[in-house]
Amino acid sequence: MTDNSSTFLFRANKEKFDLLDQRKLTNAETWAHLAVAGDELFVRELNALVAYRWSGTTTAAAAR
Repeated sequence: MTDNSSTFLFRANKEKFDLLDQRKLTNAETWAHLAVAGDELFVRELNALVAYRWSGTTTAAAAR
C-alpha cells in the first residue's frame, strides 16, 4: 500500500515485475502493514480494521 492508499496485486516472478491489478482501498489514514489470510486482505485504518476480498482481477493496462 502506498502513501495514497493505492494497493497493488502482482504475481511473484523473478524475471519481471508482473502487475495484475491496482486499487485504491480507502481514504482513511492507515496504520501498520497489510495482513493477508487466504483470499482476504486486512487493513488497519485509524479507527477500524477493514477486511477486503480481491476478486475479479483485471489486466494491468486496464487498471491504470
